[in-house]
Amino acid sequence: MSDWKIARHADRCTICGREFEPGELFVSAIFEGEPGPDLPAFKRVDACPACWEGESREPFSRWVTRHPPEEEKTPKLDLTLAKDFLVRLVREGDPSRAALAHILSLLLLRKRKVRLRGRRAEDGREVMDFTIPTTQGDVEVAIPVPEIGEEEAESLKEELGRLFGLRDP
Repeated sequence: MSDWKIARHADRCTICGREFEPGELFVSAIFEGEPGPDLPAFKRVDACPACWEGESREPFSRWVTRHPPEEEKTPKLDLTLAKDFLVRLVREGDPSRAALAHILSLLLLRKRKVRLRGRRAEDGREVMDFTIPTTQGDVEVAIPVPEIGEEEAESLKEELGRLFGLRDP
């Protein structure tokens, strides 16, 4: 299976360089390229309609999209704050916050801000061992994997969003 890295939409026209206005329509297209050791097999082009009219190449895929309005951009998660918060949660060891620590560790793992060292069983429960890089040095933590239902997972997601000022973590 191949991994394809296709860039997110650009904030400006790839052809003329003009910045897109919030809510403006533009054309996004994927072109096949020559894959190489450091070159992706596909390349994305985002173009204003005027520049797209001059495009002679046939894209692999093409669509029209709208540049997101400023108010729709979701706030970014402050990853340093989230890592510090996780370290403190784990150090306090409050069992009522174990599920929150687990969900936050998975979110930071997905963002590649913590490293999973391994999984193990301890007292009949699964435990995940993480390394959390911080400005004071690496912190190694063990986080038990709690049983979390769908409803509780949604509640934890909302709590993380509220804590970190996010609409959809």
